[in-house]
Amino acid sequence: FLPFAGLALAATSAFLVASRRLAAGPRLIAVRSVYAVVLLSLALQTYERNRVWESEETLWRDVIADNPRDGRAYINYGMALMAIGDTRAASANMKQAVPFVGSDPSLETDLGQAFDKLGMDLDAEAHLRKAIVLAPNYARAYSALAQFLSVHQRYAEAFEMASKAAKLDPADLMARDTLMDLYSQRFDWDNLKK
Repeated sequence: FLPFAGLALAATSAFLVASRRLAAGPRLIAVRSVYAVVLLSLALQTYERNRVWESEETLWRDVIADNPRDGRAYINYGMALMAIGDTRAASANMKQAVPFVGSDPSLETDLGQAFDKLGMDLDAEAHLRKAIVLAPNYARAYSALAQFLSVHQRYAEAFEMASKAAKLDPADLMARDTLMDLYSQRFDWDNLKK
């Protein structure tokens, strides 16, 4: 943003200098015409770009149009569609992301959480577990899987995964939250307080 502000100031200064030197006549009219065309062109481009930035959905649709092999864009576009209630399109975009995710544990975790929100439990668990296989020391994958397992009442597995996540990253709040829920269900008040 700041370089464009500097460019705008420089262009305005150049216009003022040119206007003073040319005083009047056909060259001044030509200079003003060129500046008017440039200004109009920039205004139209700004208007078009603002349409892209209108919402999360329009932004990520544009990113996919520009780079159709971006797995993160499909995931984010699917999440934006989910937020506006279009679960069918969200699901389709999540599935389109799968071939482009590759071996990125962060994207696998995001994809697993997105499939979970869509109620696609088998896909969700598969991607969350794949994230752990790809990066056995990635705490976020363990905590996301722990949360998934806890919601699906698989408490023993959830406890194991949340404990592993908390051990890998003591600041992982999702793991801590899941552990607190599990300790609460067990009436284990001492560990809950810790």
